Amino acid sequence: MNAKVLLVVLGFAALAYALPGSSEERSFESFESGEAKYDFNWAVRDESSENDFGHQETRDGENTQGSYYVHLPDGRLQTVKYFVDGD
Repeated sequence: MNAKVLLVVLGFAALAYALPGSSEERSFESFESGEAKYDFNWAVRDESSENDFGHQETRDGENTQGSYYVHLPDGRLQTVKYFVDGD
């Protein structure tokens, strides 16, 4: 019986701690950077497996643009270009 009471008390204590505002106020910081600036690219070209693909991206502040590409087995080049400015 005492074990059941102890489990109930511990359960209520855990619940009270988990509720916002019931104990110390929890705050979360945002680690977003407003002025990111970078430029990168990478590529894979392996003759033995015939893999040929890559990615390129550039960012300056809130403006981002880039592309992915892959050479398909039938010889075509598939490319995806994207851009983001702001949101």
